[in-house]
Amino acid sequence: MLWVRFPPNIINSVTTSTPVLFTEHYHLSVLQVGLTYLAIGVGTVIGSIGYGRILDRDWRIVERKYIDVGNTKPKGPSDLVNFPLEYARTRTTWYPLIAFWVSGAGYGWTIQYTVNLAVPLLLQVILGAATVCVMSSFQALLIDIHPGRSASAAASVRSS
Repeated sequence: MLWVRFPPNIINSVTTSTPVLFTEHYHLSVLQVGLTYLAIGVGTVIGSIGYGRILDRDWRIVERKYIDVGNTKPKGPSDLVNFPLEYARTRTTWYPLIAFWVSGAGYGWTIQYTVNLAVPLLLQVILGAATVCVMSSFQALLIDIHPGRSASAAASVRSS
């Protein structure tokens, strides 16, 4: 689970360095730099809404396969002992993770070469969305593994 910490740490680096980099490379005012933070915010909203639906779909797909091999539909936490929780919650996590790493590398490159401001802002949207997707996937997994202790499980992802 340690590798799950990289996207939030990179996002923290991006948000921390934004004022300096955007002022230096794009000569933005304080107000304009502040408005650039909306890009990551939009990305996190897109990631939250969109990936929540994907997580639900993934659960239904894995559940259907689980039932097709002769198991009964899980109705409560005790029924999840043999259910492939890890697979259900992480089967599509690779896509946002790959998008995150590609966008992160591209973001650094676009800032270094002062590419049109729209490009790093679009990459910030992707970084924000991908970070939320990865975090949501593992928070859902921890909540499923530790039913009744969802607050502690969710907090453990942020503090790992």
